[in-house]
Amino acid sequence: MNDLRRRVWEIDEQIAQLLRVAPEFRNSARIASLEEEGLRCESEIKRLRAAHSGGA
Repeated sequence: MNDLRRRVWEIDEQIAQLLRVAPEFRNSARIASLEEEGLRCESEIKRLRAAHSGGA
């Protein structure tokens, strides 16, 4: 799970870097892709937490 958390932080940093670029030069597709990957990682973290705590 720590690897997933670390990946979420990395994704957040990459998105922040991309957002620093002027809007007309931003790679919106890459930002959207990173956001989707971040959401998948967060969902997996929640699933693992639930499984670990006896939920799910």
